[in-house]
Amino acid sequence: PGFAARNLSVALRDDRLKGADKMNRALAPFLPRLFLLAARGHWLTERTPIRRDRKPWETLEVPPPDPTMVHVGEFDLSSVVSQEGELHMLLSLKRHRVAYSLGPYPQIREFQAMVEKLGESMTWNGRHFFGHTDTLIPPHRRKAEGVSKYYFREHSKGVLVEFSPAELAEVKELFRKGMNLPELKPTLTELSLQYGEF
Repeated sequence: PGFAARNLSVALRDDRLKGADKMNRALAPFLPRLFLLAARGHWLTERTPIRRDRKPWETLEVPPPDPTMVHVGEFDLSSVVSQEGELHMLLSLKRHRVAYSLGPYPQIREFQAMVEKLGESMTWNGRHFFGHTDTLIPPHRRKAEGVSKYYFREHSKGVLVEFSPAELAEVKELFRKGMNLPELKPTLTELSLQYGEF
């Protein structure tokens, strides 16, 4: 964004732009980044994505795919796209007998980032989730040296979910597969624009 803003300011300063057409041509190379910046600012201040209002009888430009399911080890991840174009996921932890719902899109992306980073660092404290390892547990209550458990909870809920290192690796793989499904690509691209994801 900094590079685009500098180039834009030079174009506006050095060219004597007269008329909307010349202004549009000068801004054209910067519009994709400017749109993402505006969408991100809108999400951060209004807590809603940039999405046009739809009447109940209108259809999406990209129809939602049928629910998809990905399996890795003892975990399932199902995805569904709502009529508004929003992505929702259900993480089934079969061994724990828990089904954990995730959505909308920013929450899903944060969850994926948290499970990717949790193995590398001791804690994750994001907008939606808090994650940590058992190294935060007092030493006299730990069962083993080093990291043997990973935990996460949603800030707005009191449920604490525990993973072993092997389970965390399976959840990482599950989300890599789930977020790379070809049938979800159009939805993910659209949501990335609506939420201003760089």
